[in-house]
Amino acid sequence: MHSSYGVQTKVLLVEDSRTFGAFVSQRIQADLGTDVAWTMSLAETRELILREGHTFFMALLDINLPDAPDGQVVDEVLSKGIPAAVFTGEISDDLRDLYWSKQIIDYVTKDSIEVVDYVVRLVARIRANAGIGVAVVDDSSLSRRQMTSLLRAHRYIVYDVENGEACLDLLTKHPDIKLVITDYNMAHMDGFMLTREIRKRYSKDVLSIIGISAHGGLSISARFIKSGANDYLNKPFVNEEFYCRVSQNVEMIELINNIREYANKDYLTGISNRRHFFEQAQHAFDLHKDAQLPCAMVIIDIDDFKGINDSFGHDVGDKALHWFAQLLADRFGQDHLVARFGGEEFSIFLRNVSREEAFQLLDALREHVGCHHIPVGEMLLRFTISIGVSFTPQASLETMIKQADDLLYSAKHSGRNRVVVEKTSK
Repeated sequence: MHSSYGVQTKVLLVEDSRTFGAFVSQRIQADLGTDVAWTMSLAETRELILREGHTFFMALLDINLPDAPDGQVVDEVLSKGIPAAVFTGEISDDLRDLYWSKQIIDYVTKDSIEVVDYVVRLVARIRANAGIGVAVVDDSSLSRRQMTSLLRAHRYIVYDVENGEACLDLLTKHPDIKLVITDYNMAHMDGFMLTREIRKRYSKDVLSIIGISAHGGLSISARFIKSGANDYLNKPFVNEEFYCRVSQNVEMIELINNIREYANKDYLTGISNRRHFFEQAQHAFDLHKDAQLPCAMVIIDIDDFKGINDSFGHDVGDKALHWFAQLLADRFGQDHLVARFGGEEFSIFLRNVSREEAFQLLDALREHVGCHHIPVGEMLLRFTISIGVSFTPQASLETMIKQADDLLYSAKHSGRNRVVVEKTSK
């Protein structure tokens, strides 16, 4: 079973303090670029939801309003299917239990201005969750319903199944799944076995696992971790702890992905950097060589790039590099490998293309660049490119790169703005 949310872009803020409301609204819009619709009473909120309720992905609610002093706005908003966090001046155990029982997504005590930082992070988390899949594996339908209900309140895409075999099938079909929550005590394949099977296919840096159980105490926790789980939670659990564990594990996967992306991307242009290109191109080279498929190694250089920097400044040069990188990504990024090799030099590994196809693609690129004017502020910049192309796998990828680089050198010294290709062997 699976659930997801439609596209919603706004935050509903209900807060009768003009100072606090303005500060929260401004921070969310400034830090996240997310629109905030702000009301100050239950009556205003009802009218706004009637008009725009379908646009809100979450709400931030003050539980003490002039026309709703006892938190009536919470029931009103939740009844419309809008996930909600509540603001309160103070919180007691009874109030906490009451609001968690309504399946709010969080509560925030307005005890310092620093709480706004937490609110901004919470909004960012809930917004991001709409693209993240979570698999719940438990042979108890009651337990599955409880966890899926909590996860849906946080807008995760939820998949729930009753056994390990079904979970493994889910993972192959739904790459959006970043977290698996699995019970221990299940027939045929228990939680430990499932965890070990998942770890054979998915490492901890791409998929998190939280083990859960109502039996076994600390020994179950240790066995889950040793089997490859990232975390463990005893049943029955408190909703607040469940959300904390889920968010922590999802954020760890995101952090690792961000680090990997920063390591693989060129900071200026956003396309792959030289190191990542070599990793990808080596794999592609080996496949093409083994299968005897045609390919091409391409080195491209922006002509007289130093003149652009000297005449217009490095900011304009950077804009030229970024524009050209995006052009390469748009034209070649889906089917081939593209990278910034360094400075004003770029590389492409063309997969499964003939000599004629490669030349046509690259000459069309050269012609497009030479005829195009790039808007930079109030001016229009124009430049040309030179291209060297080596065909068909040689002894090594390094050999192809060196040949392409030598051919680029020939293109530069024979007049620039041209494609020079490796000659066919006789």
